[in-house]
Amino acid sequence: MSLDTERAELYALDETEYYWRDQYNWFLKQGYQLRPRYRPSWTPSWQADNQQSSATAEE
Repeated sequence: MSLDTERAELYALDETEYYWRDQYNWFLKQGYQLRPRYRPSWTPSWQADNQQSSATAEE
């Protein structure tokens, strides 16, 4: 298993977080902004920025 695959599995949303992802836009319409991790289109920041480590990323 590659390191990228291991990280993806380790930091993926778990079952308890699916609710927040699925309700993200509703909360936004109500004036609340959830953590970026719960955006429906979220991808881990270290996947987009090779300079950043998964160990130092906020999410």
